[in-house]
Amino acid sequence: MRNPGITGILVVHKDSGLPLLYQKLDPRHTDIDPALLSGFFTALRLFSQEIVHQQRSGFEINYGTSQLVVAIGKVTMFAALAERASTDITARVNELLDEFERMWLADREDIDPGDPELRSRLEEFKQTIVARIGIQNIKPKWIPVFTNVHAVDPNEHAVDRYINGENTIDAIVTISGLERSKVIDRITELWASGAIYFKNLLDNTDVVIPTSRLFRHLQVDTPERRELERRMGHVVHLLPEVSRLLDGRTTVGEIVKRLSPEVYDLLDYLFRVNAIEVLTPEKKRILVAKKLSEMSLSVAAKVFDSSDVARAVERALESAGRPEIDADILRGDNRVSVNFDFHVYEGLTPRQVLEVHDGWLKFLREFVAALPTKRRRRFVEQLGERIREDFFACYAPDELEGIDEFTFYLEKLMTRS
Repeated sequence: MRNPGITGILVVHKDSGLPLLYQKLDPRHTDIDPALLSGFFTALRLFSQEIVHQQRSGFEINYGTSQLVVAIGKVTMFAALAERASTDITARVNELLDEFERMWLADREDIDPGDPELRSRLEEFKQTIVARIGIQNIKPKWIPVFTNVHAVDPNEHAVDRYINGENTIDAIVTISGLERSKVIDRITELWASGAIYFKNLLDNTDVVIPTSRLFRHLQVDTPERRELERRMGHVVHLLPEVSRLLDGRTTVGEIVKRLSPEVYDLLDYLFRVNAIEVLTPEKKRILVAKKLSEMSLSVAAKVFDSSDVARAVERALESAGRPEIDADILRGDNRVSVNFDFHVYEGLTPRQVLEVHDGWLKFLREFVAALPTKRRRRFVEQLGERIREDFFACYAPDELEGIDEFTFYLEKLMTRS
């Protein structure tokens, strides 16, 4: 069954707001924090009690660049985290909710979220979720790998014998001669039960950033380092160089090109153990705003005196009122630059990240407005040319959210000059 765009399912106890389970449906989404998602959902529930207590009702709400599609039952609420809402997603979520309360809860009017038997049934229900909805964005180049040593059994499923840690999904379809849908269904079933994980998840265009777990792999005498040496001994010596390139702007393909093709295996492993993560759509927008800020500062440095640029930066930061941005604008030695790491965004919900993105766009507008008017026309002309030549072609339309408004603002400044 084709996933309609759902990246995860959260189940919450209706009365208490306590999370009962979270099942991700996109193996690449390692960044989703169920606790943050549940906290956001709980706040929403407290704010909208009159909605929540309408049985068999539901609603949709933005969660960063994604949407939460919520179905409300007698004792639970199901929320699907999706790329965008649709009638198909609403139908799937309601079907899951109905099945869970009718068959798994036996139409009970209330439940104890701490009941061990309930917890056990919830773990079993996770497999049902994956089976009903499927894996999101599954790609032919992914390589399924059994989590434990797998002995070949002549009576096993026809797909299993081709899962050897080397064959991609595409190769399994080709070698086995089975229908692609049957191969995908079996791989989905194995992933849902925890029997397999995937290698080769990263794309060359991905920008990856470190998590706090990366540092355990850089330290000499840690379990994480020993496991890394055991599994990745042929490339572990490259980790310090790789870590220096995890700067919030360099893509996987660029890192591999600068170092060696083998580095991809190291990055792939670090991604699987959550030592690095791919920039989310929300953080990708921050990256675009940072690059535009860097471009604006670079052009301004060529047109204006450094003191004028510094004053404009301080005024813009004060107006933007975001300490996250202040921390990322580096000042010193008569120059201003942009810090591209993402440590300051750890722990923020997608919605909060987008609020900071709005702050970056405000910083840009206020920075331009605070520059001396005498040479501002030349600055706007040069910046506009750089944007047209080097910017729009590099990003997808959704990553450029708000940039059109900024360029329109520049055009208005030109007419005033």
